Amino acid sequence: METMTETRTAVSFRCDKDTLADGLSTAFRASPLKATSAALSGVLLEADASGVVRLSATDGELTIRTSVPAEVERSGEAVLHRLFGEIVRSLGAGAVDLSVDETGVADISAGRSHFSLRTYPRGDFPTLPESGGKPVRVPASMLPAAIDQVVTAASTDRGRPKLTGVLVEPTDSGLRLVATDSYRLAVREVPIPGLLEAGEKALVPARALVELSRLATATGGDEDVEIGFGDRLATFHAGRTSITTTLIEEEFPGYQQLLPERYPNTLEFDKGELLDALRRVSLLAKDTTPVRLTLGGDVVRLRAIDPELGGEADEEIDATYSGEPMTIAFNAGYLRDAVDSCGTEAVQMETIEPLKPAMLTEPGSRTYLHLLMPVRV
Repeated sequence: METMTETRTAVSFRCDKDTLADGLSTAFRASPLKATSAALSGVLLEADASGVVRLSATDGELTIRTSVPAEVERSGEAVLHRLFGEIVRSLGAGAVDLSVDETGVADISAGRSHFSLRTYPRGDFPTLPESGGKPVRVPASMLPAAIDQVVTAASTDRGRPKLTGVLVEPTDSGLRLVATDSYRLAVREVPIPGLLEAGEKALVPARALVELSRLATATGGDEDVEIGFGDRLATFHAGRTSITTTLIEEEFPGYQQLLPERYPNTLEFDKGELLDALRRVSLLAKDTTPVRLTLGGDVVRLRAIDPELGGEADEEIDATYSGEPMTIAFNAGYLRDAVDSCGTEAVQMETIEPLKPAMLTEPGSRTYLHLLMPVRV
């Protein structure tokens, strides 16, 4: 008698190469490169007689499911190796035939190309989570820009899980998204009511929101995305693809007290001009070398000094400044991310003093705030 981990199911279907390659690429984004078991790094393929092939992958926290249309000759399931995606992408345009026999050997054929590769035992693939929460329809066009503005401030340090997430909490007019890695803080207001009740909140892994942004962008902005928050899970669905993520069960740091009510100094500059200057000056701002901004008058001066190379970069751009003259320094990469995340051509920076956080905003609006810690020089 076969054990659970030995169970395999034969399957056979034909699918357009580009369609299958896109579906596999989408699903494999949830597949871990370093998995606790070989099958966990694969994609579960389920071919249905109705003419649909479902593709699913998970790392235990993030799950992506998608489907592609196909001519299914034999319904069944198989767990595909990551190499399958690379093989399909390498094939020429046209139809791809994929079949898996009872022994778990898969054959892929397209034109004069032919590949044979073993699959993983079906029973080794984990059980996929259920969907999270009652779905609410949200215009896809409202999501990518808002998500992209905050996820840049989330930490990538898995040792501090609460900082790898984005806090989602309700406001009187919709939602507030908040992320911080303790060096910077991004806050974005989004007019999407009804997703969370008053007093509720969710800490969503930033990488799941990156996938949601990608999913919303793929719709072209003309469709809705269904979003549901449950006690432990959140699910995002659009078209043929759904994303389910485990919520982070930790308390997000208090952030309201970090937002001063008043900043005495205000700088306004052209976003593109500063980014261009920063790109050049940053050539000498390697690793921990900060970029210094000298504020005062009708210009802002960017300067970087590399003592190891004995080099210095210095550039000025036009700006409008109101307040006390000062020099304030920032991590070059963090400053670039903060400026780049603003959605307007003009960017406003408000400061108190050189060693207190600066706030970057879009002039005339408090919809988006990016708080940035300076560097002592």
